[in-house]
Amino acid sequence: MKVLHIVSNFGQGGAQKYVLNLMKYQILQGLDVCAVAMFFKGVLWQDVAGLRVPLWCMRMRNALDIKGLWRFHTFLKSHNFDIIHVHAVHPAIGIMINRMNSKNIYSEHSGGLLSGQWIPTLVYRYFNSAYCRFIAISKETAKAMEHFGPEIGRKTEVVYNGINLQEIDSADPEGTPSIPLCFINAGYRVGIVARLVPLKGLNTFLEVAKRLLDDEKNMVFAIIGDGYLRDKLEKKAMELGIADKIIFFGYRPDAIQVMKYFDVFLLTSNFEGFGLVIIESMAAMVPVVALHKKGAVREIIDHYHDGIIVDNGTVDQLAEAVTTLIHDRKLREKIIMNGRKKVENRFVFRKNAEKILTIYGSCRDEFES
Repeated sequence: MKVLHIVSNFGQGGAQKYVLNLMKYQILQGLDVCAVAMFFKGVLWQDVAGLRVPLWCMRMRNALDIKGLWRFHTFLKSHNFDIIHVHAVHPAIGIMINRMNSKNIYSEHSGGLLSGQWIPTLVYRYFNSAYCRFIAISKETAKAMEHFGPEIGRKTEVVYNGINLQEIDSADPEGTPSIPLCFINAGYRVGIVARLVPLKGLNTFLEVAKRLLDDEKNMVFAIIGDGYLRDKLEKKAMELGIADKIIFFGYRPDAIQVMKYFDVFLLTSNFEGFGLVIIESMAAMVPVVALHKKGAVREIIDHYHDGIIVDNGTVDQLAEAVTTLIHDRKLREKIIMNGRKKVENRFVFRKNAEKILTIYGSCRDEFES
């Protein structure tokens, strides 16, 4: 089976990491896999290239780049695929692939859909007939998709993201390069892994850090990831008087190794379609405090069983939850052990990727019948 994956880019992000892992698994299963990035290559491009699969980048400058869309149209005409798997990219792609292939699948990674952006809704309003199946990464995402009509609901299946436990377990924090001694030697380490963009709520993260440092000086806070807000966030840390306690690591391909130093993972996102970093933290045996406003946090975490959820919480409430996890040893140990068990039982990538293959097969069978 020849499968084409279409992404906007292979930059940092949960969706891109998911596609990379899905391609790895599908190669092991004997599928003929290839991929197209519509806009730019991104930091994970070399990792995908390391799989030794065909890769193309359309180099579109923006969503209205007619030349870029024409390059993509020409590319499609010159290749044949059994399955085209689209991962939340340009809605007009549906028109093009529908003319070339009826066995098309659309995965909604839900960043734009849950945030209320209008462009992602075009897929469901006008181009849904291009797709044999829709895949939602959470029940919350599926609800947002089904809002656009019963036909969408009938074609939608929920498949949670998953992780490769072997990769998590083999990530050894000892000897990890370029880690400041102030981070290693701190009494407590609280961190987040996120793109530095508004939806990740990093202003809140810094405000929680300030609140915690008012009571506990022997703490440091790590922000792993990059993005256009970095300068503003560094400025805010200075304004709060905590710049010496905030470590901006930037993008780290060894993020899991650094994460294993965390005493608490603090998620401050305004919404999460799924929250891959949550299950990565649970697998790495780092307890999670998660702000929940909108999204799938409650589909992953059972409050006070395998994490702590703060619903629409204030800075003080988030700080209190972090303090609880740091100082309540029994609760901390329970959350760590239960979190790891949950990942092993529900979020192992192999199980979830097998569901994707089943969807491919049903779509192909439906087309051939």
